[in-house]
Amino acid sequence: MAKNSGPIICLVHAELALICPAYAAVWPGGREGEGQGLEIPDPEHIDYIKQEVRSVINSTVALHCGTAMPTLFIWVFSKTESDSNEAIAYNYGLGPKTLPLADTLGDPFLAANTSSLLIMRIKAEAGGFYTCQALYDTEKGPRVTFYYTRLSLQAQQSPA
Repeated sequence: MAKNSGPIICLVHAELALICPAYAAVWPGGREGEGQGLEIPDPEHIDYIKQEVRSVINSTVALHCGTAMPTLFIWVFSKTESDSNEAIAYNYGLGPKTLPLADTLGDPFLAANTSSLLIMRIKAEAGGFYTCQALYDTEKGPRVTFYYTRLSLQAQQSPA
């Protein structure tokens, strides 16, 4: 694979984009290096933040994607022991949207003017890894932050 100067935001779904690693991707039906994207040439404009959240099945959990509202963001989910990441929610400046997969995890909600993902009545299947990829438009150019959140769930305690 050809090496780019930095990560790019590349199309992976009809409406959604993910921030790809520093290598050009080969997509089905496409050729290496094809496509358009927003290039982030300086790796110092990328931050990685790891978080861990523990909760109880059938409760409400809040997954945070920073304290400031990004210009755009996307939440992706990966089950524990899986390498597959799937988009579950995003906001590209036209309002928050959740995707059908998010409904299998509980009752998802993205409030206006926030990038936090709330999942009410969370299901056992929701345990796993969540990544919020946030793009901030700054005076010094685009800045990307990856918020990696590991969500651990436990069964509800029955009253003694």
